[in-house]
Amino acid sequence: MALNKILVIGCYGQVGSSFRRLFGRTGNVFYADREPREPQVLACDLGDQGSIKKVIDDVQPTVIINCAAYTAVDLAEKEETLATQINGQAVEVMAKASEKIGAILIHYSTDYVFDGSGSTPWQEDSKPSPVNAYGRSKLVGEVAVTKNCSRGYVFRTQWVYDNDGKNFLNTMLRLGAEKEELAVVGDQVGAPTSSDMIARYTLKALTKITAGAMPRGIYHLVCTGEVSWHGFAEAIFEAAREQKWPVKVKSLKKITSEQYPTPAARPLNSRLSLEKIQGALKESLPSWQESLLEVLDQRITRRTFN
Repeated sequence: MALNKILVIGCYGQVGSSFRRLFGRTGNVFYADREPREPQVLACDLGDQGSIKKVIDDVQPTVIINCAAYTAVDLAEKEETLATQINGQAVEVMAKASEKIGAILIHYSTDYVFDGSGSTPWQEDSKPSPVNAYGRSKLVGEVAVTKNCSRGYVFRTQWVYDNDGKNFLNTMLRLGAEKEELAVVGDQVGAPTSSDMIARYTLKALTKITAGAMPRGIYHLVCTGEVSWHGFAEAIFEAAREQKWPVKVKSLKKITSEQYPTPAARPLNSRLSLEKIQGALKESLPSWQESLLEVLDQRITRRTFN
């Protein structure tokens, strides 16, 4: 099956923006978002099931990549109905529409479907047990894809960042340039993953999928290696100093999750096994350190030439 028409839903988010950079304005790629800011971007509001059905009916894509989601983890504790509507019920509509036209559906989920217990990496078939509303809403979406789309794929990812979005990298670079002392949680462990890496390896996966070499189902798509948020912050500041970014911070204190309470509980162990996807792709995924340096290098290029 050729990739005749690709529909990227949620094109203004971090992962969606990476797909726009990757694909550009090619004739066989269509972009959609809730509030289009350009004439070529189609309207698709995940809060409106009719809007979802319309854009899929109009485009008739062979591949749908859903990058749209409700991602306000703490706010979801108060807005679980809305989070579930967007992350679950809308995905079911998408899955059924994909099944109707025989399209491949790529949907992104999260490590937050697990409770974070233990210290071993979670497998794709490990039993989900979300500890917050956001995780519960994303689990509804996973089930919707696996039950309703025979060509459905769920890629679980985590700790996503890029140069433009509201994320840990940009928060650390901003605070690190303003403050001499910072405290960062050190008991939550995972793999920071750039949105560009996700888009790039999704495309690699699609090549395998269309060749019939990658069965439907759930896969983990994150960078290799593991680190705490505190360790990630250390790496950010070290790389920023080497690249002559303004870094004022001198003391980076490691604290526990209990010392930094949030409305939504976070899993402590977010390690995700990559055996399945690396076996399917027949290659290793990049390390979180490689991806961090790649993103910061892009930042330097923009600063130099833009």
